[in-house]
Amino acid sequence: MRALARTSGRARLSSLLVFGACTVALAIPAAAAAEGTPWLSVSASAVPTNLPPGGEGTIVVVAANHGDGVATGSTVPIVLSAKLPASLKVTKIFGIDGSGTFGMVCAPVPATTCTYNHDLQPYERVQMTVFVKVEAADGQISTVAEASGGGAGATGAITQGIHVGASAAPFGVNKYELTPENLGGSIDRQAGAHPFQLTTTVALNENAKEEPVETPRNLQFTLPPGLIGNIANRPQCSEVAFTPENGVNRCPGDTAVGVAEVTIREQRQFKEGAKTLTVPIFNLVPTRGEPARFGLAPINDAVVLDTSVRTGKDYAVVVTADNTSQAAGLIASSVTFWGVPGEHSHDNARGWECIRGGAVRNPAFMPPCEPSKESNPKAFLTLPTSCGTPLASPLRPQSWVPGAPLLEDVQVENPVTLEGCENLKFEPSIKLAPESPFASTPSALTTNVSVPQEGLLSPTSLAQSAVRTTTVTLPPGLVLSPAAANGLLACGASEMGFLGAVEESQTGNEEFSPDSSLCPDPAKVGTVKIRTPVLEHELTGSVYLAREHTAPFQAPIVIYLLAEDPISGVRVKLAGKVTPDPATGQIVSTFENTPDVPFEELALTFFGGPHASVSTPPQCGPATTMTDLTPWSGQAHATPTSTFEITAGPGGSACPNGTLPFAPSLQAGSANTQAAAFTPFTLTIGKPDGQQALNGISVTLPQGMAAVLASVTPCPEPPAAGQPWACGAESLLGHATTSSGLGGEPFTLAGNVYITTGYHGAPFGLLVETDAKAGPFDLGLIDVRSRINVDPTTAQVTVTTDGGPRGEIVPTILKGVPVQLKQISVAIDRPNFQFNPTNCAPMGAGIAGTLGGAEGAAFGVSWPFQATGCSSLAFHPKLSAVAGHQGSKSNGTSLNVTVESAGLGQANIKKVDLQLPATLPSRLTTIQKACLAAVFAANPSICPEGSNIGRAKISTPVLKKPLEGPAYLVSYGSAKFPDVEFVLQGEGILLILDGHTDIKNGITYSRFEAAPDAPFTKFVTELPAGPHSALTAFVPPAKKYSLCGTTLLMPTEIVAQDGAVIKQTTNIGLSKGCKGGATKLTRARLLRKALAACHKKKGRHKRVACERSARQKYGPKHSAKRHNKK
Repeated sequence: MRALARTSGRARLSSLLVFGACTVALAIPAAAAAEGTPWLSVSASAVPTNLPPGGEGTIVVVAANHGDGVATGSTVPIVLSAKLPASLKVTKIFGIDGSGTFGMVCAPVPATTCTYNHDLQPYERVQMTVFVKVEAADGQISTVAEASGGGAGATGAITQGIHVGASAAPFGVNKYELTPENLGGSIDRQAGAHPFQLTTTVALNENAKEEPVETPRNLQFTLPPGLIGNIANRPQCSEVAFTPENGVNRCPGDTAVGVAEVTIREQRQFKEGAKTLTVPIFNLVPTRGEPARFGLAPINDAVVLDTSVRTGKDYAVVVTADNTSQAAGLIASSVTFWGVPGEHSHDNARGWECIRGGAVRNPAFMPPCEPSKESNPKAFLTLPTSCGTPLASPLRPQSWVPGAPLLEDVQVENPVTLEGCENLKFEPSIKLAPESPFASTPSALTTNVSVPQEGLLSPTSLAQSAVRTTTVTLPPGLVLSPAAANGLLACGASEMGFLGAVEESQTGNEEFSPDSSLCPDPAKVGTVKIRTPVLEHELTGSVYLAREHTAPFQAPIVIYLLAEDPISGVRVKLAGKVTPDPATGQIVSTFENTPDVPFEELALTFFGGPHASVSTPPQCGPATTMTDLTPWSGQAHATPTSTFEITAGPGGSACPNGTLPFAPSLQAGSANTQAAAFTPFTLTIGKPDGQQALNGISVTLPQGMAAVLASVTPCPEPPAAGQPWACGAESLLGHATTSSGLGGEPFTLAGNVYITTGYHGAPFGLLVETDAKAGPFDLGLIDVRSRINVDPTTAQVTVTTDGGPRGEIVPTILKGVPVQLKQISVAIDRPNFQFNPTNCAPMGAGIAGTLGGAEGAAFGVSWPFQATGCSSLAFHPKLSAVAGHQGSKSNGTSLNVTVESAGLGQANIKKVDLQLPATLPSRLTTIQKACLAAVFAANPSICPEGSNIGRAKISTPVLKKPLEGPAYLVSYGSAKFPDVEFVLQGEGILLILDGHTDIKNGITYSRFEAAPDAPFTKFVTELPAGPHSALTAFVPPAKKYSLCGTTLLMPTEIVAQDGAVIKQTTNIGLSKGCKGGATKLTRARLLRKALAACHKKKGRHKRVACERSARQKYGPKHSAKRHNKK
């Protein structure tokens, strides 16, 4: 028979008690009347748990006073009744109170009842035991139990299911309830409230001997998420005071936080059967590493209830009791925690002094029962702030049977669903500001989110709803800083303890382990502090960059918050998303599904210094942060804002006014300035902080600075957008470095420079391809393409960035990360590729260009250049000419001129002046057909047919193929005679050579005065005979336009780019066809013939004299002088 008396102790009570002891809840307690309010809680159970068909058992009905006043059974008797099914035949009935002092008057008919005529103190109970014979078959039956009287309120009739079965019940839980209660016994369903009390009832399966089927060893309870116990404001009992002495410990009454009624079967102490003990629950000093500790002290053995927080999931409190006593077999418990322990309504059960009316008080060392001395008691329990979901609190028991596992979760019966979320306030605020007040500056950034928590402590107020989702939109211009990548690493999901299968789900914040992280220190990007009123110490820790979405980079990136309090052992792990706008870089951060637990302030600080994660806006003035915070209550969002001021430009300079300034710099030059030498060439562009982003580059190289394009193979453009370039070594021209980020330590990336096929009208392109791997981030290959244009007059090279159809421009933002380009340096260092001019004159703006800003600015830049060592260059061009031997009136005559040179390594030609012999005058009929300059400028191909007087072809080591094209006579309004314009094309390059024409006294002068400083090996000009021939033969009519027998001499002057001059008289040869053999057309041929005749003379002296005379007469007449040598 189960007795109800507080008796001698046990080795250690089970965690069922632990579960109740650590349960935390919220309610608004009603003020108790001075005499208190009694309330009877009724329960019923069967022993054994599975009643045997045809066998015997008992039905136990218990009424416990869970109110704060005495149930006056002496005035109004307390009656327990049970309505049993017909299949249970009553054989005996017995009743007794919890002290074992007074019995009850019982009768099986007409109803099964027991009457108690004495007073019942708070948390005392009376029990009716009904002995029955089981006539039911296997299955489920039920009994109805009820209690009344004593001037108390009551639960009302309850219906308890009873299992009938031949097989004994296994080890497990028969009954499990968790109920937040108002004063008077009604269920407190108000979310965010501080209930009068929270009662947890647990009953294990029993056998026929009133013993647990198996003795419980370990019990683990996970309390409802959001159920809070605030021990920070409660007095604590020391370990010394808690140690039992003579059956009672010395914990002060003000450390009591509730009462436990525990039923055990301890054969040594209670030989007559199971006993129920009523004992205080004390708030103990927790050990390092646990947030709270509670304890019970029945007789001389202490029961300690350890707690932890379920980090990485829902942050519910987990209560455990390990290796509980085998001697004291726990059968059942009813554990009650008070919502506001300091309230007077609990005075009559506060500690050993007061419990059971002081019946167990030891006057030798215990003070008398006194009312609470707390003038302003604080709430201890707070219910979750979410509604609509039943309060889940899984229990996992484990027995002492060797190898027995923890059983699967046992869920609460009839779980309470909270309501009234519309009554909860939600008034969070935010403060966000960078450390630096200067514009365009890397800076630390601190965010403080605060939630008022007065309602968490006030017994008469509701707690504010906890924050569920936080979205923060930073001000425009407060952007990620590329310089942060210096030395930065990322933390893998497994290193943070993510347990999920899909990494993208980690921001749901429900799949992390409770362990500390293994994140490397270089992955830290900031610090975090969390202050909560339920813990004495604040949680501190770090912010880490997560590896998710870093390689390849894509938004959103993920950050981890890891904060812990080593004193309480509470650890918080959260994953949040940081999403930069792909067009503007504006940052939006979001933390979803943060736990339903209260915090007073969360401070998040990102590191400052040159490697800060963010940089400040570029303009002065106010900058406002917008937020959207959603509560667990499901009610209206909160949208607090925060504004900070930028008060100065970078480094404290003046504030930019309106459009940002733009004054970038350029430096460029050859590593070796020797004229005509192959040399690496480097160009560097710098942009100060606080200025417009660089988004366009156009640079023109000095005249004569060129490269051997014939030695490379242009990289072909990919067939479609989105496909990568596939450029190889055959296209590689050099290398590039880019430095990105504000401040003094930008992040530097290396890249390659390739020549590509032409586009947008340019003959060639330049591709700067950078493998953008910055710290842990891999933004992929960044391609910037430029046009390479060649000036048709000077042959100067201009390189201009142009995204083309693929949009490969100078980026100002990449996937939401501002590039903040601080410096770009391009080195053309392919061996034997680029070479210097052969003109050593100073070039003040030798390397000039225009740089474009993102806000529309255009800034001219230049860097002087001057080649050296021109005097050491050889200059040995060869010019020859051949005229048609037979002309005509209708077709004139032809003239071919050939200039040959060694090409690379020599001085290039700057000027050529030719004086045609009077015998080869210009044809006036052709001159009159010259193309108008405007027509020529628009499109030479539409010039009149008569203006086309010939062709030219130039071979150059720069290109794989010659340039060639027509020669036009072009009439310029200010000129007396038309110019000869050679329109040469090849490999997409257009070159126009301009020859000025003058005719004096019938003699034609042709002057090419500004030839490009470019090497060539052969330049052939063909002016053919025909209807539009440029020349005719001026000979006596008798010769009928025949030039046979005529000596044609052409005074010639050739000037080098370095000023060297060659003057000679060029013999114009005649084409074959003159009668009588070959015509003596040139001085060279005449010289050869004369020397051949000299060789026939006899005698050495005669031959030498003959040869000297021949050379004086027919040898070349020229002189070479250098001018303006530099």
